[in-house]
Amino acid sequence: MEYMGEIFISPRYKKEDFINLNLTMTSNQEDWIKAIDIFEDRIRGRYLNIIDRIIGDGFLMIDGFAVMALNCLLIETLLQFKNGWDETRKSNSYEYSRFLMEEFPHIFTSNNLARKFYGDIRCGILHSAQTKNGSQLTINKGYVAEFIYTNMRTSISVDVVGVSMVIKDYFLRYVEKIKQSNNGYERHCFLEKMKFLCKH
Repeated sequence: MEYMGEIFISPRYKKEDFINLNLTMTSNQEDWIKAIDIFEDRIRGRYLNIIDRIIGDGFLMIDGFAVMALNCLLIETLLQFKNGWDETRKSNSYEYSRFLMEEFPHIFTSNNLARKFYGDIRCGILHSAQTKNGSQLTINKGYVAEFIYTNMRTSISVDVVGVSMVIKDYFLRYVEKIKQSNNGYERHCFLEKMKFLCKH
């Protein structure tokens, strides 16, 4: 985001803050921790803190839709960090669904459920500003995502708070993983994505 002539890649950090680290796979741990701090500031500042604030306000009947839109964007960016991609590949439906099943297997127990989330929730909200095919958002239902069967069709019901919690948990696990120098593949992908961010 450009602000007063400078490009910020997170609320507190400018693009140059990351570039000046000259981060490589062999950089010292101090530089890696700084890079991860920039990443954390980006994800917390642009997504998680806002989601937490909205949920904390207690008006999810009004604001739940906005929370889910942020969650869908956050899943997309975490998917790209995991794989070291500039943007999600053309087979977006496949990659997004695979990410859901790999990282949240206790929730997205089938390809059908993950694809319904991608199509009816993610694409519905981000492309049409609505959920699709009878799928719906709910609040505090005690589950994250499950099938619902109405009017001879299969839809899904997705709990706004539940999704927010599992994504935040994934983020925290991911941060701990890239802090460890022995997780070379994860660090490589993280570094590639950060370079893409600063390039653009």
